Amino acid sequence: MEARAALRDDYVRPFRLAGTRVRGRLVRLGPEVARILDRHAYPDAAAAVLGEALAIAAALAQSLKAGGIFTLQVEGDGAIRRLVADIDATGLMRGFAGFDGEAEAGGAPFGAGYLAFTFDPADGGERYQGVVELAKGGLAQSVLHYFRQSEQIDTCLAAACGRRGGSWRAAALMLQRLPDEPDPPEETGDLWTRLGHYMLTVGPDELLDPALPGDALLLRLFHRDELRVDAALPLRDGCRCGGRARMETVLRALSAGEMEDMRREDGSLEMVCQFCGRAEAFSADQASALIRAP
Repeated sequence: MEARAALRDDYVRPFRLAGTRVRGRLVRLGPEVARILDRHAYPDAAAAVLGEALAIAAALAQSLKAGGIFTLQVEGDGAIRRLVADIDATGLMRGFAGFDGEAEAGGAPFGAGYLAFTFDPADGGERYQGVVELAKGGLAQSVLHYFRQSEQIDTCLAAACGRRGGSWRAAALMLQRLPDEPDPPEETGDLWTRLGHYMLTVGPDELLDPALPGDALLLRLFHRDELRVDAALPLRDGCRCGGRARMETVLRALSAGEMEDMRREDGSLEMVCQFCGRAEAFSADQASALIRAP
């Protein structure tokens, strides 16, 4: 295993198995995901699903070649009605979940619905979106369903989120066998099957253990293989809502009728960012001044 700078938490580590088509990403989240989840004060069941989504989004975003913003979104009719997690090329991540009372009792997270991946390129190029129906078994199974149905890429994924020592932690480990590279002579026919068995042994205790460094976990799993790790990308909590200026832009795009629906009895209104919770108040006169001309 090649030596790389060690990070204890809040990073995504790309890696590969030399002489094979197998590529992977390991995500370990600690204080940064705890800040996001604690800020929202969700019920534990909803917070755990959002933390898992943030870890999975970071693993998926790292596979993109160009800078931009990657968004994982779920819409369902279960306890969690809507979930959004996104991350940009610099490692800035954010997320939120909309839920009903069943989330407090640990009801079915999503029910029936869909999972969407969206990539907005940094250069203003064409937006990409992939959509697939939610699969039974949770978020990770739905992601695997997407790669089977839409991308036809062999994929293994393990993800978890939970409290350790009173603080939230989240992690994801993803393996993929790339189809666009020729089979190297060193890759034997049973390699992918063997790796799949390894991935089945990875549980929340290993993924979330703060005393087990991520690179040590990779070595534990792939000590039989020629593991090569790349530089880790630090991940951090951060919102791109743009504050009041951005909210004014959104309000200007509304019609007079849409604006009226948002107003209080005195004509004022308040906008709140669902990601970071930032609230901006607009007086009746300020709101009226933002209504677009007919």
